[in-house]
Amino acid sequence: MAKNESPSPGIINPSTRWTWTLRRVVFISGVCLWLGSMLVQTRLDGIIALWTGALLLGGLFIVTTPTRTVTIGQLIQPLCLGGAMLGIVVLAGVAFNITFGTSAGPLRDLTIPLVEEVLKILPLLWILWRERNGRSQSLGVTDLLLIAAACGVGFGLVEEAFIRHNEGWSRPLWWLPTSEIIRRPDGTQLIVGHGAWTGLAGLTLGFALLLRRPRAIMMTIGISGLVWSVIDHAGTNYGNSYRDTLGTILRFVNGDGWFTAYLFLVGVVAAIFFDLYLLHFNQRKLPEAKLPRPGLSLDRLRTVWAFELVRRQFAFAVARYQRESGISRVRAAVLAANLDGTLVNWQQWWRDTSKSSNASV
Repeated sequence: MAKNESPSPGIINPSTRWTWTLRRVVFISGVCLWLGSMLVQTRLDGIIALWTGALLLGGLFIVTTPTRTVTIGQLIQPLCLGGAMLGIVVLAGVAFNITFGTSAGPLRDLTIPLVEEVLKILPLLWILWRERNGRSQSLGVTDLLLIAAACGVGFGLVEEAFIRHNEGWSRPLWWLPTSEIIRRPDGTQLIVGHGAWTGLAGLTLGFALLLRRPRAIMMTIGISGLVWSVIDHAGTNYGNSYRDTLGTILRFVNGDGWFTAYLFLVGVVAAIFFDLYLLHFNQRKLPEAKLPRPGLSLDRLRTVWAFELVRRQFAFAVARYQRESGISRVRAAVLAANLDGTLVNWQQWWRDTSKSSNASV
């Protein structure tokens, strides 16, 4: 790199030093306490729970590579926030026992799933609200899928580890590593796990936020994943414990858990194709969105990938602008303009560095 050549937009200087702050110390200490205490008590079963959660998130991360804009680092926060929500659920369970007594098992098996599913999606809603003037306007459906699934995986880590340690765990569905297939005299049941439940809620919310209109239909679609997850979760908890009429109805509605697994699979595929369509449609005529040649060096490859992520953010921001109204439309327009300016500057930087390289040869 020449002396007067500036780093490419979006690439962090590798010489930047890590600095310890109180916030980082508290965060790292909390994560160590969370995972460390789990592993001490559950040992190998805790490691297996971590592995299956990583397999689910890693698989989703890989298959959404053509469309996602979030990075691995951006999934750490929702993963940990999901874990924190489990602590709130434990307190809710204690409050429930104090209020209704430990004998109110049927009511608990119907209400606790609702509390859990709502709490698991709260970190995603908080992230969307916090970034409402910026990053939230440039997220695709697959981005919300990944963030929501991270919340669910974080929430379910400790629970899965202790279930494995205390009760055992049968085999999972091969393409859904956090699931469990339970064979019973009256049929086979599938428990998809917290990652898939919350991921499904994030999927429908992602479609609603990008499509926007008609409002009533999109609001219904937006909450449908959460509602279905509550029904399936309640069917799992209540249907396993009580073989009465309500339990039979819940198990029939959710197909003993199998409906949810295939809804999740179809939703992931639909999200990828939908995001691919938006990326192609909103970039096809823009010269500044033309992907530069990557070159052979690692730095060039990193630069091109960072450029690609910004290009996708721009496409999603344009999609929001086209479907929004009022202040949300203004926010999307401002973000799209800023991202377009970044793409223009990046193309200019690329042309300058190419000329500099040719001149040095």
